[in-house]
Amino acid sequence: MAVDQAFEAFPAVVRLQAVVEVENKASQKVLEKVGFEKEGLLKKYGFCKGVVRDMFLYSFVKVNF
Repeated sequence: MAVDQAFEAFPAVVRLQAVVEVENKASQKVLEKVGFEKEGLLKKYGFCKGVVRDMFLYSFVKVNF
């Protein structure tokens, strides 16, 4: 899994995070499928195609460090 490889390649890293537009259900599903957890809503956080958008924050926290 890519998440495991990231932690192996960078042993000092204990947290990965991603932001995704609220409307992007497909990307949210992918993040959840690989083990990321939704942490919250970031209002007016992203800027895409001239529009300020709300984003969800996802994280994957290393368990054994």
